[in-house]
Amino acid sequence: MHNLPNILSALRIALSLTLFALRPFTLPFRLVFLLAGISDVLDGFLARRYHWESDIGAKLDTVGDLVFVAVALLRILPELSLSLWVWAALTLLVALRLWELWKRGLPPHSEVNRLCGMLLFVFLLLAKPGISELWTLPVLLCALWASLRDIKSC
Repeated sequence: MHNLPNILSALRIALSLTLFALRPFTLPFRLVFLLAGISDVLDGFLARRYHWESDIGAKLDTVGDLVFVAVALLRILPELSLSLWVWAALTLLVALRLWELWKRGLPPHSEVNRLCGMLLFVFLLLAKPGISELWTLPVLLCALWASLRDIKSC
């Protein structure tokens, strides 16, 4: 049972890659997206609750997070009509995260990062074509706050 969090992380990677085969905004897409998100919450909860943490588990969880976010963004964002300022903000955030990865390695699982992940998850789960760009602001501001905070601690 102590491998269950790692199995859930691997499942999240598989579910995330499945999103490439599904049309965004459809019920199957949203269900797979939701299952991947639930696996993200469960793997960390179980690892901490039952002291099943491991170095490989932490790395697998981070890879699962990165794959999940990258696939979700690649599948959903192009379907939305976002203006240049949103794309510029996203480019800046990706650049900041890549710089942080280069400087520090794997990103920390801080409370701020968890909050941003939850905001991003809810936004992507509820997103649909024609959604107002104003809904991107809380996610973008939280991500900028987390990135600057993490870089400051490098």
